[in-house]
Amino acid sequence: MEFRLSIRTLAFCCLAPCLLTIAGQASAQASSLVQGGNVAPSLPRVDIAVVQNACDAMALQTKTLSWFVGSVTLVSARQEPGLDAGAVLAQSPVAGVRVWIVARTATTVWLYFAVQPEPGRVPRYLVRDIELDRGFDELGMEQVAQVVYLSSMALWTGQLQSTRSQLEDRLSATFLLPPPSTPGPRWSAMPTAVAAKSGPAPNKAWQGRSGWMLHSELAYGLRLQGREGIAQGPLGALRFLHASGDLELGGRLSVQFLLPHRQQSDPVVLDLRGYSIRAAPWLSFREASDLSVTAELGPGMDVVRYSVKSTADPSLQPVPSQWEVRPIAWLAIGIESGSSRIRFGLEASLSVQLLRTHYDLVDGSQHIELLAPWIIQPGWSAHVVF
Repeated sequence: MEFRLSIRTLAFCCLAPCLLTIAGQASAQASSLVQGGNVAPSLPRVDIAVVQNACDAMALQTKTLSWFVGSVTLVSARQEPGLDAGAVLAQSPVAGVRVWIVARTATTVWLYFAVQPEPGRVPRYLVRDIELDRGFDELGMEQVAQVVYLSSMALWTGQLQSTRSQLEDRLSATFLLPPPSTPGPRWSAMPTAVAAKSGPAPNKAWQGRSGWMLHSELAYGLRLQGREGIAQGPLGALRFLHASGDLELGGRLSVQFLLPHRQQSDPVVLDLRGYSIRAAPWLSFREASDLSVTAELGPGMDVVRYSVKSTADPSLQPVPSQWEVRPIAWLAIGIESGSSRIRFGLEASLSVQLLRTHYDLVDGSQHIELLAPWIIQPGWSAHVVF
């Protein structure tokens, strides 16, 4: 609640000049409506339609509804895949204000208003544009909701109004198909969406998020280790991050089980197995639509065990197997795509061994290196986040 209040305060400060003008005009209009002891009735109903083509429709719908709660008798909201030009121009069977919120781009919003003073009368219209400096973040959606609320109130009292020809010009410029010349009552019927020039609506399910979040991750990854072969296995991770608009910052803790595999280096055959543990800062930035770029950089460690499975020389005496800890530095860059509930991704990585270890054959004072991993090990993984 504290964050919501701060955002509304900031939005109010940004729009202060506009608000003062509208408030003064609304006050003068209210005074002119008191005639013969009759006061103009309050706004009885508001119907809001959020077109899902360039924003988080659910978040914008919720934020806009919150402005009307307590001041309007009945308020409703819905999401639509496209804007029905006929419904905008049509009469409504009930008195009230209808609003269509259309996000034309990531920073431009077109608002369409239609007020029905009472059933059977000719509706009045209003067209407004909003430019959002930072797009549809918390402040941008709060600004849109505030303008919708103030414009609806002013349109109901008769203070603000656009001509029907202005509305038709805007609709004609918006859609591939022109609006019907004689639209009938359409508000209560199933809407018939007209295809917009911008094409199909992109998935914006992750836009507009904010606050701390915890995500789980399952993955399968592999690394090329040189003479030690391929280290691969399943991986589980937790992400604790803070999201603000398109950017996510936080940390990632992961544990990978390295599947056992055998590697031959004459005259012995070694069994290798272990774990890889990483804890590092993590970030994600949404590039376009539902595609995000991720990056991770930090420390980690491989816990590995060598054991001799067989030897071609019976005179050799293997040392008992034991666990070794290898500190590493880790860099990973990837891409992710999906919805607000589940995302899929691919990742490329580089692992740098900070401590070089190897398995040797010892003959008196002589050491013969049998097996040693690469210092720099490239890797890849595929994962799912939920």
